[in-house]
Amino acid sequence: MKNLENVQGDERDVIYISVGYGRNRAGGVSMNFGPLNKEGGHRRLNVLITRARLRCHVFANLQSQDIALNRTASRGVAAFKTFLQYAETGVMPADAPSESGRDFGSPFQKILADAIRKRGYEVHEEVASGGRFIDMAVVDPNRRGRYALGVEFDGAAYHSARWARDRDRLRDQVLEGLGWRLHRVWSTDYFANPEREVDKVEEAILRATAPSVERAAESAPPPAAEIQPPRAPEIEREDAPPETDDRAAPPYEMASPQINLRWYALHEVPYTYLIDPIAEIVRAESPVHREEVARRIASAVGIGRLGSRIRNAINREITASVRRGRVNEREEFLWDPEMDAPTVRNRAALPPQHKKIELIAPEEIAEAVRVVVERAYTIRRDEAISKAASMLGFARASANIQGRIAARVRDMERAGVLTADVDSLRLGG
Repeated sequence: MKNLENVQGDERDVIYISVGYGRNRAGGVSMNFGPLNKEGGHRRLNVLITRARLRCHVFANLQSQDIALNRTASRGVAAFKTFLQYAETGVMPADAPSESGRDFGSPFQKILADAIRKRGYEVHEEVASGGRFIDMAVVDPNRRGRYALGVEFDGAAYHSARWARDRDRLRDQVLEGLGWRLHRVWSTDYFANPEREVDKVEEAILRATAPSVERAAESAPPPAAEIQPPRAPEIEREDAPPETDDRAAPPYEMASPQINLRWYALHEVPYTYLIDPIAEIVRAESPVHREEVARRIASAVGIGRLGSRIRNAINREITASVRRGRVNEREEFLWDPEMDAPTVRNRAALPPQHKKIELIAPEEIAEAVRVVVERAYTIRRDEAISKAASMLGFARASANIQGRIAARVRDMERAGVLTADVDSLRLGG
């Protein structure tokens, strides 16, 4: 038997983890977990839970819901809560919700938050969850340490979405998939009748916290004949990354522009004739390789093979688009001028000819690595590379894929974005 600080270097098929902290006689749980509360506590926990080749068995008298992150700022305790949740459910949360420290995006949001606080509720601003930010989160008054409701506004985050579908459907689907109950407040409705909108928010909170018939049925004890002895929770560690990581990246969507060549052949179109379709493709797929833009243009007019004349004509049009500022170019990749940083996209469903690591911008590969390392707190270099490949849609990382991603990791280390500790990576700064 070893304690948390003496397991470095050990490795076993099965590790039994006994949690020596728990409820006191009154049933309360202190947020003091010894070494976990100290600086670097999350790294100590990571060392412990990665000693097992096959699985961990966890023994504890508390659950993840007993850990209230609003009572501690320790990263180690936050990581421990996530670990316990995984031990209980077998599902790793993409991101445990936490206060981001960012301010509200508009004074209107601040006014509404203050109104909700006056009605006796605890409100947190800009809560990070699953790589996104909830404008306002209301703490569940009945279950401390959990949020009852997320409140979204039509503020800066809403209007910054590139498409209406992102604002109105995809964002909510992702957040609801992470377990959030959402309520939206429109600024025009609030300024027309503030009291009514505050009432609606409170009604949504009450609905979210009221025990439903289904919940009552779930919490009712089963008949004696159905009672089974509890199974010890198991942690399976596999080479493949958790499915949650893959789902966190939206699928790559290929543009389908409508192009009317009239009487022209593709290689004979007039100068700047294809600028609008090129800009449309780049808006939808930014950052996108020049070769992929040429394929979309050819496919739109029914051409399956890119000959030299067609390729030269399309490249001429792409160059004209860059010169006119309709698109930006970095190396061989074209960017929407309004895009500063890329979104990681999953290419698992793309045809093989479009699913190549060479067709992915270095910036998008680097973002996949950053997300993986941020979620893991600290992670082995090879595991970070494997999970980044999976997030990008590669079920198996070939030597070529690993080499490309490893090159980005080295660039990020040189830039100070990542810090290497022996063979583990963590975010720099």
